[in-house]
Amino acid sequence: MNKILLAMLMSIVSITASAREWEGNNNGRYGGCVVEGTLVTMKNGTQKPIEKIVEQDRILTNTQEDFSPLLRIRGSENIPLYRVKMSSGKAVVATEGHPFITEAGLTLVSKELKPGLVLQTIDGPEEVDSVNLVSPGKVVYNIIVASDEAISKAQRSDVEARNAGFSTVEYQRRMDPFLGLSSAQHTYYINGIASGDLVIQQSIKN
Repeated sequence: MNKILLAMLMSIVSITASAREWEGNNNGRYGGCVVEGTLVTMKNGTQKPIEKIVEQDRILTNTQEDFSPLLRIRGSENIPLYRVKMSSGKAVVATEGHPFITEAGLTLVSKELKPGLVLQTIDGPEEVDSVNLVSPGKVVYNIIVASDEAISKAQRSDVEARNAGFSTVEYQRRMDPFLGLSSAQHTYYINGIASGDLVIQQSIKN
């Protein structure tokens, strides 16, 4: 596993009534997040700001299934941010390494996107209208979705993980790197645009 991901996951703390969250300034080390206020689509079709996501939420994936978050990270990026706007007007601001899902099911990061490229969205395939750099330094977030079984195991293994010297999430990923899901299931919608989660972002970097 990537040493950066290991360092990040070993810094995770559990906080009551919210997703397991690593708090701090990531100084551009992870490169795959979206800005505060980005809306995540829930199972019931409603949207919720990513910074308000909690463990009990059911997040709609690009496979039209729903899973809960095992982890949410927060920090500030000092690397380029891109505003990706679709032909329908959907738009999101993400770091240069944030993954998006193309119509063909491929994964491309923000800095690889170009006008005319077709991405998957909650309303079906749409063309990218524009991709523009914006000022860096904003608070950004990302999440990891996981199977219900993986989350249940994580909740049961907090003490066991700590005794082994790992964060709970790292402990679970050593046993099951994709946390009970396929790569296609490690997705969620950001402002209506299909996106990979932190597992996908790290797999690209590796």
